[in-house]
Amino acid sequence: MLVDSSDQSPDSAPASDWPGDEPSRFRRGLPHYLVLSSLVGASASMVLLAYLVEPDERGYGTHEQLGLAPCLLKEWTNIPCPGCGVTTSVTLAVQGHPVQAFLTQPFGLVTVLALPLLTIWAVMRHVQGVDIYRRIELRKGRWVRAGLGLMAVCWVYKLIAG
Repeated sequence: MLVDSSDQSPDSAPASDWPGDEPSRFRRGLPHYLVLSSLVGASASMVLLAYLVEPDERGYGTHEQLGLAPCLLKEWTNIPCPGCGVTTSVTLAVQGHPVQAFLTQPFGLVTVLALPLLTIWAVMRHVQGVDIYRRIELRKGRWVRAGLGLMAVCWVYKLIAG
């Protein structure tokens, strides 16, 4: 017996290659909403904080204006840590100085570019009914390795650039 494809219900969407990409037919869990709200909050906070502080002229230490402690590695050894300059770089990028942000600490510029894009992706997927947590959980090892690798490359740049 032949089945007419026009008889399919509108709810029968084609299956995705990635678990978590199919529209949820059930209530998404707390992890989904935590990821979504964390991304939206991080993007908003990045913009807000970058306008509340002034980039430190040294190229690092901007985070101290937020009441955070100075970098102990830099203070004790004069060697910048992998995060030295990221807050300064983010601040410069959000304030419209991308070249200076890149020269200060490339990872900060990458953060400014990637975080809003990731947030937009997450909101779009949420609207489509995708469980964001299940979707990123499958690739989290790959994302973590890529992020750490990129941070290491940027740290080497910071070590060489001084």
